[in-house]
Amino acid sequence: MINLICKILIFGLFCTGSLTAGVFNSDQLGCRFVVPEGWQVDESYPDQLIITDNTGRRATITVKRYILEADRMIGTDEELVEAIIWLYGEIGIENASRDNISFTHDGTRATFETDWLSRESSGQPFYRKSLHGTLARLIDGRQVLYLIISECPEDFSAGLSPIFRRQVASFQITERLFDKLYPKQNLGTFLLVLLILLLTVFFFARNRRIQNSKHPLGRDSSSFWRCSSCGRVNHLDNYYCGRCGAKKVSVAASRRP
Repeated sequence: MINLICKILIFGLFCTGSLTAGVFNSDQLGCRFVVPEGWQVDESYPDQLIITDNTGRRATITVKRYILEADRMIGTDEELVEAIIWLYGEIGIENASRDNISFTHDGTRATFETDWLSRESSGQPFYRKSLHGTLARLIDGRQVLYLIISECPEDFSAGLSPIFRRQVASFQITERLFDKLYPKQNLGTFLLVLLILLLTVFFFARNRRIQNSKHPLGRDSSSFWRCSSCGRVNHLDNYYCGRCGAKKVSVAASRRP
């Protein structure tokens, strides 16, 4: 009977997604983190959790997840910097540039963070906002981006900053991750361009070598003549050089004193 009661309690904890020693597990977003004491989690939005402070300080923590489409996955550190700059511009961070963008990358995931002041309109109080981003790649090959955005009125930021930092530090992705963050680059186009360049160099060098040879076509060289002005090899049927237009000079004429 005691075992049955324990099983029911454990089952109830997992089904409700409630707090277990302060840890909130989200099957919807594939992550878990510590929820501050006295805060409430709203799971009614797709791919998003809103954690609200119930003490009247008008503070919220939003956890969002984005699945990147195959043709928009980030493949290099350079592309990640460009994506972060675009993201900062979208959320209202001014003057975002390469000089003030930083991130950490351990091979499996990349993280970045920033904070800024924002005000919806004049006369409204300033809100201190902070953002923590995590880019990872799931075992099925998809890239996933998690954004944790914390915000509160500027007057409460000093007291709430430690709470926000603890929540971010406790964040973990519960889904299995691929061992490499970036997908393999599609080298097909690059290799094709490289092949064309190599062939161009090869044929150009070969043509120069033939043009400078005394017998450019081996045994068939007797069927060609070389222009005395520019050195181009022309067929005997051509009386004028195909490069400079000079008239063909017969061997007998070229040997006259």
